Order: sequence, then structure tokens, then C-alpha cells
Amino acid sequence: TSDTTIGDNLIITDAAYFNDLTVVSSSSSTTIDWTNGNKQIYDFDANHVKTLTFTDPASGNSTSCSLTLIVKQYEDTNAQTITWPGSVKWPGGSAPTLSTGNADYDVISFLFTKDSGGTVVYYGSAALDFSAP
Repeated sequence: TSDTTIGDNLIITDAAYFNDLTVVSSSSSTTIDWTNGNKQIYDFDANHVKTLTFTDPASGNSTSCSLTLIVKQYEDTNAQTITWPGSVKWPGGSAPTLSTGNADYDVISFLFTKDSGGTVVYYGSAALDFSAP
């Protein structure tokens, strides 16, 4: 795709790039590849502790964007936990405690950006404990 300019102030770069919904398979460690889309579902399996890594969704550009990760709990009564990448910053400095109910959903939102030195930062927030549909 190419850049699109609207008026004098707004430039949209590769707008179609950030609109896919991708289901991510789970294992004890998983990479969330944000280049596949900015909305992804992470479905826990029977392995209850996960370590996630994130790709750079801007593919080396300085672009900021919004990302959404829907976390679906495994369908049993054991609590699952995620070890988040160190580049994720949470309100108050603490990651959220995920829901523990059978097939509960948590919606984790990120604002992706790079600081002036090019360091990747994900600002995370969470909406927790949605019941299964």
C-alpha cells in the first residue's frame, strides 16, 4: 500500500496493515506477532504459565499504534498466568491479575510507541473478567 494524504495534516500509512484478527496458538512461550494484525486472541491451553514476547508492529518505523490482545482462559479451574515482555509498562507498575474463571476473557489494550532513542514501549491496560459467550 502507499501513503494517503487527507487535507493538509493527516497522513495514513499502510492503513490496511493494522486491521486483521488473528488467533494465536498457545504453548509455554509464545510470540505475539503484531505484524499479523493489531487485534489478536490468545487462547490458553492446559499449560498454565505462559511467557509472551511481542514483535515490533511498526516494523522498524517510528509509528505508534493501538493493539488489543484478548486472553481466553483455559476451560478448567486452574489459574493461568502470563509473564509479560519487559517492554510493557502497566499503571502503577504492576501487571493485571488475569481472570481465573472457566473460559473467562480478559481484554488487554496496548499503546505501542518508541521513545526518542528508538526504544520500544507498550503501555498496557486491562479490562478483566468477561464471561464466556
